[in-house]
Amino acid sequence: MSAAAVDLLQSTQNVTQRNINNMEATIKQKNDKFKNNLFIHVTHEARLKGLAREIHMIHDSHFKNTDYGEIRLVVGFRNNPNIEFELSRKRPLSSVLKDPLRKITIDPSVHFQKLSTTQELPKKTISNPMDMATSSNPTLLLPNYSKLSDSKFTQMLLTSMSNTINQDAIIELLNQKEILLFIREFTQLVNKFNYSKLQHEQWSYYYNLGMTEGIWNRRVSKKMAEANSMCYTYGRSKNLIKQRLAKYKRQCDKNQEAINQCMKQAPLIIDIQNITTMINDLINKDQYELRLELEKRKTMLRLDAEEHKLAQHFYLLTPRQTEINSAKVIWKAINEQQNIIHEIAIFKKWLQVHTQASSFSLQHIQLPNIYHMVTSLFFQAETSSADHIAQKTIARAEEIEQYYTNLVIIEKNKLQSTRSQHKNVQQLDEIINAILQRQNNMQQRRSYELQGKLINIFKQNAFTPVDLEHTMQHD
Repeated sequence: MSAAAVDLLQSTQNVTQRNINNMEATIKQKNDKFKNNLFIHVTHEARLKGLAREIHMIHDSHFKNTDYGEIRLVVGFRNNPNIEFELSRKRPLSSVLKDPLRKITIDPSVHFQKLSTTQELPKKTISNPMDMATSSNPTLLLPNYSKLSDSKFTQMLLTSMSNTINQDAIIELLNQKEILLFIREFTQLVNKFNYSKLQHEQWSYYYNLGMTEGIWNRRVSKKMAEANSMCYTYGRSKNLIKQRLAKYKRQCDKNQEAINQCMKQAPLIIDIQNITTMINDLINKDQYELRLELEKRKTMLRLDAEEHKLAQHFYLLTPRQTEINSAKVIWKAINEQQNIIHEIAIFKKWLQVHTQASSFSLQHIQLPNIYHMVTSLFFQAETSSADHIAQKTIARAEEIEQYYTNLVIIEKNKLQSTRSQHKNVQQLDEIINAILQRQNNMQQRRSYELQGKLINIFKQNAFTPVDLEHTMQHD
């Protein structure tokens, strides 16, 4: 071997050894860096989302003033370089995620009379499933009689019968398979016809509203909407409304023709008039929620359009920046105040209903503020009674509501205090009035929204569309 080759080999070995030493030093340094840190990544442990404060409380109660007191707990969700050691780049195996972590929470099956531990945290659910599910597809509220069992369909039909119809005679007919199949098919055809008719009436309302009051569709930037506590879009375009009108008109005609053909094939043994009356009564009952949803959309369209109109009117008055800031603070406070009012109302109703229905669960309703308060109060040793926790939760929530009320009052007084220095007092009065008009519309809109939530969540048919409209006029 030449001298040059020996030198090259020795040089390579030295470099390799230095690299190994550097790698060992780097690994040791990283291990030391994270030695006293305990990481919880809520992206991987989704059960813990929103409970960072409670997790820290549990950690402190177990490790503070012990040999492990120096261990630092980090709870987060961001994938930054400082915590790459805690598997931020790779999701743990499912077996890791299914560890028997016990989280203290409410057990809704015991009438809110005691608190217990469960294996899993409640899953995040939608507070108002009907609103979310039907925002683009109201057919989710449309019953499908063709998928029901014979016994279930028969029971529903008999339940909806009026007293003027001979029930024994109807039962005798329904016991015949051929007649039962005919009535079921006829019911589904009438059901589809009524739905297309309701939709045609709905889109006719939108068209007439656009033609008479100019309410079509409007959109602002999401940044603008967030700054002014308003929805960023509402309504439908004129072309889309025309398309929907034509679509449901065709469906109405098609379904009507199918009904006519079906009636021609009706067995001679049945009284088609009585059967039609029974079917209409059943469908009218089963489509109640659908009609309520469509009526709600009509009212919300008007209120959303009014929101945009009032906000636009405010800015057309060319307010000063200080007045714009006050308006945004007031509207934001009203929005947050209404959020907590909604949670209080739903929670109180839940407490009332829960004493009667043990199967009803608070965990299926999204009340972030209320749930956080209940969880926090539970960790306080002095509040062990569930009833005490419930009442204290309501009291705290009402304090938050009052905070936002006071914030609105402060901002209004601030606006009034500028009157003596304002060059145009009349313009200031118009600006203040515009702010108050928008505030009133926000409160009216959210009040109507709350009534819809209570009906949907607790399935109380206490309000008809007429009742809701009447309430809107007198709020």
